[in-house]
Amino acid sequence: MHRVVIVGGGFGGVSVARQLARRVSRKSLEIVIIEERDAHVYTPWLYEVATAMSPVHSETFVRRARRRASVPFFHFPGFQGIRIVHAKVESISPDGSLVTCTNGTTIRADALVIAVGSLTNDFGIPGVMTFASPLKTPKEAESIALQLRRLLRDIEEKRIEKATVAVVGAGANGVELVAEMAAVRKIFCDVQGLDMTRMRLVLCDSGAEPVSMFPASVQARVAKRLRALNIEFFGKTTVKEVAAGEIHAGDLTLPFDLLVWSAGVKSRKEPGEVWGLPVNERGRVRVANTFVVEGKKNIFALGDAVARAGERPDPQSAQAASAQAPYVAKNIIAFLAGKELTPFPGKKWQTLLAVGGSYGVGQVFGIPFSGRIAFYVRRLVDLKYFLSVFPMRHAIILWYRGVEVYGENDAART
Repeated sequence: MHRVVIVGGGFGGVSVARQLARRVSRKSLEIVIIEERDAHVYTPWLYEVATAMSPVHSETFVRRARRRASVPFFHFPGFQGIRIVHAKVESISPDGSLVTCTNGTTIRADALVIAVGSLTNDFGIPGVMTFASPLKTPKEAESIALQLRRLLRDIEEKRIEKATVAVVGAGANGVELVAEMAAVRKIFCDVQGLDMTRMRLVLCDSGAEPVSMFPASVQARVAKRLRALNIEFFGKTTVKEVAAGEIHAGDLTLPFDLLVWSAGVKSRKEPGEVWGLPVNERGRVRVANTFVVEGKKNIFALGDAVARAGERPDPQSAQAASAQAPYVAKNIIAFLAGKELTPFPGKKWQTLLAVGGSYGVGQVFGIPFSGRIAFYVRRLVDLKYFLSVFPMRHAIILWYRGVEVYGENDAART
């Protein structure tokens, strides 16, 4: 029996495991996932968790919202026969045949997959990790929700006159978060009979337009929606330092009561610095178009952790990792059978964003669209991911439970 060891239980790792389980008999292939966390996190829903703690919802609600964004590994439906090892990888042998964990466990591998994801990138800017709140985990999302709730309560009870919430980073995550905060602000002020200007929402980015990595038509629609939500956008703004209550960006100083850092991600140091794999200048593992690590035969890598040789980097996103996974699985099977590997053909990535309440912006097959239909298509993309990982019945149940909870937000905020 062959054994495939997957390091990382995020989008890439879980998707590869499920693809292998669907394609190969469990009598001929053992699949092992090594992951420190006890749950698989669906990060596209974290912005919903971060805004669930509004004054119109209880703390029980935010805990429900947090649970819906993650699935405990011990409860993974359809993963019988896939072994989950909760540990941190300490070392990998040069030939990829042995993986040693910090708890002393050593696991033999016929094929090894690196799918370790990424970390919040502070770009070495002083004060970011001290004064800003990242949004990468359910715990961080809940922390933001608590801080937002506190500010709203302080305004309601007149402990403060005004508050400023700033989000740095106008990529998809930053835009979805600040737009949902605007929806929270609206319902709060409507219920309390307050002027919305008492909570200022600010979005900053070094690019000239929000979501500058997306097509111009999407940028324009997002910018229009942000203006309609009364969100101030500061483009071409490069943060130089973050102090207590202040963002310093050249000649510009912006005060804040809550700062969320969503300016990008960086590769983990372990693949290059600890495990000795070849990486590029940004720390991403260098792989061929077959996702085989450069200079290796049986080590594969995908997702945020990789850069394909001679290709423009794929987005560091759930969408990209999920699209790469079937090719990684197919090539692992081919490698174990001594057959030729299949290159990844590349993809035209589709764009779908939730931009406050039940309003979305997207571009699919080159056609831009916005409004409720874009939001509902975005929800269907979420379902597509769950269907790719779990058996149909369980996928629909997990997706529906999340949509049901987050729908309570959207019904009040549209």
